[in-house]
Amino acid sequence: MPLSVREQDARMRAEFPGFKLTLDLGFMGVWEGSLTPICQTYTIRITYFARVFFENHTLANPVVSIVVLDPPIGPDPRGTGEPPQHVYRWQQPPEFPLLCVYDPRTDEWTREKSIADVLIPMIIKWFFFHEDWVVDGVWRGGGRHPEVSKNEDTCKPATQHSNQEDRARQDQSLNAAFHRLGRKTGAFGSYL
Repeated sequence: MPLSVREQDARMRAEFPGFKLTLDLGFMGVWEGSLTPICQTYTIRITYFARVFFENHTLANPVVSIVVLDPPIGPDPRGTGEPPQHVYRWQQPPEFPLLCVYDPRTDEWTREKSIADVLIPMIIKWFFFHEDWVVDGVWRGGGRHPEVSKNEDTCKPATQHSNQEDRARQDQSLNAAFHRLGRKTGAFGSYL
């Protein structure tokens, strides 16, 4: 069984009391806090979906996403024109890509595992290798990450559908899920 937002929050408060649960919708939680792996302090946001299935619909969001709020990683952290390594830039603002801290096709992290116990150490490790990469342009963190072709400047998460029919079905499902969520919470918003 996936850990609930409350179970995840209890572990976060115990291990990382500086992280605060800023949004709890029951099926989704958002935490914000700071980490200092070497010398730079980073404020991050972790968005977690404990539940992705709703009345025969599946949310297209990744189960968990990590974004650096301050300082933004940006499109060119080294000042060389080279984009940051091991991030998902697909459908993300250039200043705020999602961090690629684990391989989603493995069981390195799943919803059954604690964010505090498993995911936060992965994030700290990512920052360690990122700071090293900024110095000399060599990514020593290893890992498997989708290659980006010369014509494509973004990485796409594993949930990306390849044909137009699947993409249209996904968009319709996502739109319906957002409307149901808006009716339940009384809040509606736009998403680019």
